Amino acid sequence: MDAIQENIAWFNSPVQYVKGVGPYLGKLFERLGVATFEDLLYHLPFRYLDRRSIASIAKTQPGKQRVVYGQVDAVG
Repeated sequence: MDAIQENIAWFNSPVQYVKGVGPYLGKLFERLGVATFEDLLYHLPFRYLDRRSIASIAKTQPGKQRVVYGQVDAVG
């Protein structure tokens, strides 16, 4: 088997054999449709939230998504 075939075989190996994944996380990835290392490489986010601009809660508008920063002083 030459180097190219070895690399192709590695991309088709189960995701649980990627370092740090293991059987438990491998099962969770399978629930997302990620079964191989190649699937993991092409599992991309479907949206991106820009968290650089933080707004005050008073300046937010209904129906728009915003990133806010606050502190909870008391509950109840």
